[in-house]
Amino acid sequence: MILKWNFCTKVILLSTLTLAANVHAQQLTYQWEFGDGNVSTEENPNHEYTTPNFYTVTLKAFANQDLSYSKQYEVDAVTPAIKSLTLNLPDRVEQGKNALISVNLESDYDLNLSYKWKMPNGEVISGKSSDVIFQNSGQNRVELSAYFNERLVSEQTININVLAKEEPTSPPSQGESDSGGGSMFWLPIWMLMLVKLRRKRH
Repeated sequence: MILKWNFCTKVILLSTLTLAANVHAQQLTYQWEFGDGNVSTEENPNHEYTTPNFYTVTLKAFANQDLSYSKQYEVDAVTPAIKSLTLNLPDRVEQGKNALISVNLESDYDLNLSYKWKMPNGEVISGKSSDVIFQNSGQNRVELSAYFNERLVSEQTININVLAKEEPTSPPSQGESDSGGGSMFWLPIWMLMLVKLRRKRH
């Protein structure tokens, strides 16, 4: 993939280039410096950047070989190199439990981006991946920012559905278990006593 730009003098010079009344447009000559060591003298050149970066482009316009205008501006050749920036999440994100979140960057270039995560509680975490714990269930908003050489190139807001923590079911109390067992234990004794009483009567 090549990062290609079309540079137009009419857009850049509009309302800023002032010429003498006797200077005609055909007498203008141009000098472009694209910031990567390449130059052009065309009026509206096309230029291809082979490496993502931020480049300072300089345009100089000459009227009768005298410098009439000079302007610099910046070209962002990083953001167009980002095809997609997505978030990897576990299948289940549960309240109060560790969840590994990470960034998946798709690009034809090794951009070596750095990342910052702003968590729902305001904490800022750096890195391509991180183990996090969400304290609240429901929708939690995470803000992801990507940087190239400390310059912001991408921002995303992701809403993560966090499942509520499951409350453990409590086993039956010891008292309930003992009382049930005691009833079953005493039942045969009462039956034996009734049998003995009946034998005595006979």
